[in-house]
Amino acid sequence: MACSESPETRCLKRTDNSVKVNLNQTLVSSLIRDRSIHEAKRLLAYTALTVAEVGYELGYLDPAYFTRVFRMATGQTPKAFRARVQS
Repeated sequence: MACSESPETRCLKRTDNSVKVNLNQTLVSSLIRDRSIHEAKRLLAYTALTVAEVGYELGYLDPAYFTRVFRMATGQTPKAFRARVQS
């Protein structure tokens, strides 16, 4: 049985599937990051854990990296967030 699709059509389908996979991975990564930041905010607001301990709880082995990710997501450092929430 011969395939009725042209090579261009098959290429477009592969590209379309690749875009869908990449988009789904991006959405899932975004959801995980958002959930992680939400949990970080909760821990910073309602516990006495240090910023490093909050990062470790969420799977960040490097406190500086956790601080960088938190600041990129919220516009402020974890320490500044905690001070604002507790004031």
